[in-house]
Amino acid sequence: MKQAVLMVRGVSLALALGASAASAQQVMWKDNPITGKVVGLTYGTSGWNAAEAQAVAYGGHLAAIRSQSEQDLLAQQFSTSWSVNFAGTAHGPWFGLNDAAQHSSWVYPSGDPVPYTFWAPGQGPSQPAGTIENYALLAFATENWRWHDAAEYATLRSLIEVSQRPPRSWSWPAVTGSVPQSLYAHSCDLDLDGDIDLVVPALNQVFFYTNNGLGLFSLKQTVPGCGSATKAVAGDFDLDGDLDVAVTDFSDAKRVLLLHQNA
Repeated sequence: MKQAVLMVRGVSLALALGASAASAQQVMWKDNPITGKVVGLTYGTSGWNAAEAQAVAYGGHLAAIRSQSEQDLLAQQFSTSWSVNFAGTAHGPWFGLNDAAQHSSWVYPSGDPVPYTFWAPGQGPSQPAGTIENYALLAFATENWRWHDAAEYATLRSLIEVSQRPPRSWSWPAVTGSVPQSLYAHSCDLDLDGDIDLVVPALNQVFFYTNNGLGLFSLKQTVPGCGSATKAVAGDFDLDGDLDVAVTDFSDAKRVLLLHQNA
């Protein structure tokens, strides 16, 4: 059976001012309330120098991490998406810290000071002179994303920091689930908690996904026996104070199904 993967967030090549179509990548942007800046995680991978060039094209630099609070925020916002396989191991993303110009003099290309570090044992300042591992990354989940250094040629995702969100800056897709032969999704606040949930009609069933308030969705319930459910619309059809869902069935039955929510 064919499977259609439901993408929660939109997809676009986010072109910043000064970024060419050839250099732009898909980027997942998040506001940083600690600094008032915006941080983006690239979907594509590259070496550190190409990652910094990409950040400059967006009007910024590879990100600076100035405190444990910022480290924790970045991990909370991005860590479920930022790891890629390199040399047989899943690695987290590049950020700005490097000592390429002078051994053990770790600096940010943005000129930010370095008031905080989170190196894993044996990394960063502990590396011997002459090493080519001059560029910092948030390496492994098993180490709570402590910082490692790596050679420039490692191909990783990267964290970009800019002063404001680039225009037309859709994120890259985040997968929330797999549903059989689904064509449409309907958005509504099913549980009336102030955020948008999803109703996904599919073959023989309807999927209900709830939002955790951060744009992350989990499957709450599946309702079977819905034929070739195609489109859905929500409304309080029985006037009991909660949302119900009407679904069109495109099978030979050619019917509209009304699904009542029992709050």
